[in-house]
Amino acid sequence: MTNPTRSRRRFTVQQKEEAIDHGQPSPGDQAALTSDERQELARLRKENRELRREKDFFKLAAAHFAKEQLSPKGFA
Repeated sequence: MTNPTRSRRRFTVQQKEEAIDHGQPSPGDQAALTSDERQELARLRKENRELRREKDFFKLAAAHFAKEQLSPKGFA
């Protein structure tokens, strides 16, 4: 049987995490970001997206080159 209080607490934590992930202050949070902090956060998120894209590209490239290095029979 599910405990309603525990489920509600879990739901509230998920809401706060989603709000943080989307750059929104959590409900009841008094410390809103300044415009400078918002700009820096936007810049860092953009940089993070670019770095993730580069990482994915290099991962695919490494897999491609590793595949070329294998003999036709595989590892044998």
